[in-house]
Formats: sequence, C-alpha cells, structure tokens
Amino acid sequence: MYNPEYYWEKRLSRNFNLRGVGHQAFGQFYNYWLYKRKEVVLSQVLRRENLHDKIVLDVGTGTGFFIDWYLSREARISGIDISQTAVSKLRKKYPKVHFEHNDFSSPTYWPGKLYDVINAWDVIYHQVDEEAFIRFLVNVSNGLKEGGLFICNDLFNSPSAFSPAPHVRFRPLGMYEQILSSKGFHVKKIFPLYNFLNRPFLPDRIPKAGYNILVIPLFLADYFQRNPSPTNLSVSLWEKRVV
Repeated sequence: MYNPEYYWEKRLSRNFNLRGVGHQAFGQFYNYWLYKRKEVVLSQVLRRENLHDKIVLDVGTGTGFFIDWYLSREARISGIDISQTAVSKLRKKYPKVHFEHNDFSSPTYWPGKLYDVINAWDVIYHQVDEEAFIRFLVNVSNGLKEGGLFICNDLFNSPSAFSPAPHVRFRPLGMYEQILSSKGFHVKKIFPLYNFLNRPFLPDRIPKAGYNILVIPLFLADYFQRNPSPTNLSVSLWEKRVV
C-alpha cells in the first residue's frame, strides 16, 4: 500500500535532486528541462502579479526548486514537505526561509497563517486517497487570503480520474471545481505545461540517454504550444473570492 511519507522519504534520501522529485523514467539532465519548462510556465501564470513582499507557501517543496524563483521576486516564501530529509536539507540551504515538516493533507493540519499565494506543483495528483485530496483543497482554502491565488497542476483535460501507478491519481478539472467552487474559488485560466515532454516514448531497448538528445527540441515544441494537452499535465490558476 502506498504510504506517501515513506515513499517520498525513500526517494529524496536516495536522490536529493531533480530526478528525485521529477520523472523517474528520465535522468537528471532530462528532468532539468522538465523543471525549466515549469519555470517558464510559472512566469506566465504570475506575469501580472507583483510578488514583492507577498506571503507565499510552497507545498511539497521537495528540493526547493521554486524557492529561488520566488525569492528572486522578493516574495516572503516558506515551504512545507512530508519528507524530513527534504526539510532538513532545505533548512541548511536556506537558513532565512521557514520550512515545516508536515503533511498538508493531514486532517490535523492547520495553516499557521494566511497566504497570498499557495504554490503546489506535482503534489495533488500524488494524493491517491480521495479524502486526502479533499482535505488538501480544504486546507488550501483555509490558508489563502481573500483574493489569494492557488497554483497547481494535474491532467485537467482527462475525462475521468485514473491511477497509472500506486502513487499517482490524475483527476479532471471538474473534480477540483466541485470542491473549490463551494469555497469561493474560480479558475482564472488553464495553462499548457507539457504536450511533448514528460512522457516516455522510445522503445525500452534504447538507453535513457537517448532522451537527452531529444529534450531540447521537445522543450522548444512545448514552448510554442498554446492549448493544454488532453493527455498531459497542465497548470491551473485559481482565485479565492468571498463566498
């Protein structure tokens, strides 16, 4: 049975790098470009926002990839992760940033403050339990200010929820709307993330290094996509309004 804390502690204690938090089918170099694409999309998602002095929570902060992005924009960023290894290493790397070791989807979790932005990449579709999924979104609502923004990614154009692996459950946009709309959220926009990246497609007999030759052309192909993929990850931007 999938145990999220055990699973992520094991992965990050072995590989505290982008492969440890990224796609296991690819190596470090390919995952670098997967995360570079996320950085590009996040800049698009928040291009109209002045993040100076905004209070931001990075949920499932992992190796801290997004910490630098928000710090460079003078946001007051903090992080939470289910892995003690991640939190311990990040506290050493960023001594001025607050990191909390906790499960954001726990029924006993309560956000310690209200945030302007909650950033949650590659986290919610690892909530395979439906109650944990609901609690996660409820805690997002509990932690956001009115007018606050919530960013997450999933396979939103899927016709239904499905689990391709024990640690993953993808859900369509409608399942998010059922919960978040009752909390006063509306989705502002869905942004394309991957159309060509993030999916193994070479025959198994070809070494993984073969993907490294193709990753930059695939990155550029995704850069020019304007519509979210029906079969790959996209990013949603939500705003919390007064109920």
